[in-house]
Formats: sequence, structure tokens, C-alpha cells
Amino acid sequence: MSSELGLRRRPEGSPAAAERQPPDEVRCLGRGWPRADRFERLFWALVFLACAGCLAIAAFVLEPDRRGVGTHEQLGLPPCGFFDLAGGPCPSCGFTTTFAYAAHLRPLDALANQPFGFFVFLLACAATVVLPPAVVRGVSLFALTERWRWRWVVLGLVSAWLAAWAYKWHITVGF
Repeated sequence: MSSELGLRRRPEGSPAAAERQPPDEVRCLGRGWPRADRFERLFWALVFLACAGCLAIAAFVLEPDRRGVGTHEQLGLPPCGFFDLAGGPCPSCGFTTTFAYAAHLRPLDALANQPFGFFVFLLACAATVVLPPAVVRGVSLFALTERWRWRWVVLGLVSAWLAAWAYKWHITVGF
């Protein structure tokens, strides 16, 4: 049909076809990385904005609560209902306070308050450094983690979170 209209089809391997398709790799930090599609770049840009926003709020809006919990109430949120119901902290109790401690350059207080919350804070800090060049250059972070043993990663993270919850329970109400 295209030959009837006087148009020539270019073979897939031709230079013009190669120009239309972006290369499979992106050069960043002196080496080649897998290329991200638009959806992935948008996803990581939103993750960056969320991390940067949380860090900014922790640094410039919040003051850590001396109780080790309840800092989120400064944002107009209600007190933890789990604490009232169960008589102890929820698995995430102290995360906001820990972020505030860490953002106010009190890492030992942050670590002592909620160890896993401090780990999440460090991940958020790392994300604000790693994500902008990855988004701008189009590096696929999903492809970089394809070979990870996700079952073990998730198991390790959940185990650490539960251990930190047990620690938080112990320092808050005892065993």
C-alpha cells in the first residue's frame, strides 16, 4: 500500500529507524545505565518530591516531641488511635518524631527514638540525592533492581521494622 502512494518504507535496521528509537542505555556518572520510560521517570520524580517535602517539613515545620511520639499532631493530625486502643505504640509510632530529630541534626536521639524510622529517614535523604540525576538523565532504577532477591529484601525490612516496633514498645511501656 505504501508503494502505491509513492512512499518508501524504510527497513527496521536503517539509520533513520535507529534515530527514532532512543538507545537502550543512558550515560550517567561515567557509565551506561538502563533507560527509563516516561512513566518510570514520572514515578521517580513524584517519589523525589514526596521525600524532599517530608524532609523539608521535618526540618522547618516540626519540633520533636519529648515523649518520642506525637510530633505528627503539630500537623493537625489526631493522636495515635492505636496507642489508646492497644496501650502501646503502633508499628510506625515515633517515625515523625524521628524524622524531626534527624532533620534537626540530632541523629543519636533519632536512632534511640525509633531505629527503623531513622533508617527510613536515611533512605529519604539518599532518594533526594539519587533521584534527580536519575530522572533528568532517564536512568531506570527498576531495571537496576531486577536481579535483587526481593523476597529477602522484603523479609529483612519487615523483620527490622518489627524489631524496631518491639524496641519502641519496650522503651515506651516496657514488657
